[in-house]
Amino acid sequence: NVSTYLILDGSPASLRPSKKRVQIALSLLTFAAVVFRAEVALYLGPLALQALFLRWITFIGLLKVGLVSGLLSVTLTAAVDSYFWHQLVWPEFSGIYFNVILGKSSEWGVDPPFVYFTRHLPRMAMSCAGLLVVSLRDWRLRRLLLPPLCFMGIISALGHKEWRFIVYVVPMVNVAAAVSAKWMAGLAKNRLAGRILYAGTFGLVLLQGVMTYSHTTASIANYPGGEALKLFNDKYAGSKVPPHVHISNLAAQTGASLFLQEHDEWIYNKTENISLAELFASRTFTHLIAEPVNRVPKSWMVADTIEAFDGWQFGRHGVTDLTRLWDVVRMSKSTQLLILERT
Repeated sequence: NVSTYLILDGSPASLRPSKKRVQIALSLLTFAAVVFRAEVALYLGPLALQALFLRWITFIGLLKVGLVSGLLSVTLTAAVDSYFWHQLVWPEFSGIYFNVILGKSSEWGVDPPFVYFTRHLPRMAMSCAGLLVVSLRDWRLRRLLLPPLCFMGIISALGHKEWRFIVYVVPMVNVAAAVSAKWMAGLAKNRLAGRILYAGTFGLVLLQGVMTYSHTTASIANYPGGEALKLFNDKYAGSKVPPHVHISNLAAQTGASLFLQEHDEWIYNKTENISLAELFASRTFTHLIAEPVNRVPKSWMVADTIEAFDGWQFGRHGVTDLTRLWDVVRMSKSTQLLILERT
């Protein structure tokens, strides 16, 4: 966001960002790629080439910025992380080596080539994504969107894809959408096309609000692991014998983090690759936070159930009854986790 601001913000009469701003923006992106997220380098590449082509920076200047910021960033991250890991390590390079050079990213799942364009970007940008087509009419917006779209095309070559890998393009998409919406709303209202686009602009804003609310509501209800562990802590807070609870993968992936392991004397076990039958048979565990099962052994009992988001559905009253909106569209929940206790 800061690097985007540095490139975009400037005098209205200026056709290009200042050399200093470009250098700082490229330095920040280099630092982010080296220290935090290696995939940022795939966005940095097209942006640097664009800056070079448009003469925002010279080749020698680009080389200096890359070498200085890159070497300083590598030195910093290697020194800090090697200290904490007690061995020489550059974490982001380790990630690149594992996922790209060894090709292990596909072990986390493989998606279709264009899923970033057809699923992830529309979901993140929502109604703003529809304004990208309008953005193509303005050469300034085309120039703004070229690096992020190139970045999405390059990173699509990797089989494993997640929305968080391309979240960096959202600020540019929002800027392009805002400029396009302003143009649509500013057209003359004495013509039918102007009135339609004016109404469409406010329709998109309303749609954005509805989608933001629905996505936020669904997200809040989509962390059964966190709810389960919090409920478990409260439920057994007065136990005389410290519980030894096994936390399943689903629970660990949906909010059952270290921050909720409140009791030092309790054992929170997240050991993987243990079958449910082995967990039931083991005398080590006093409790389990696990996915629903068809049959619970007699030596165990269901102490509590945790529901989570399972989609949206129309209410039983149908769409003709508009007296209460929440009777028309309702969130559907289903049991996602169980808290099991040894009897």
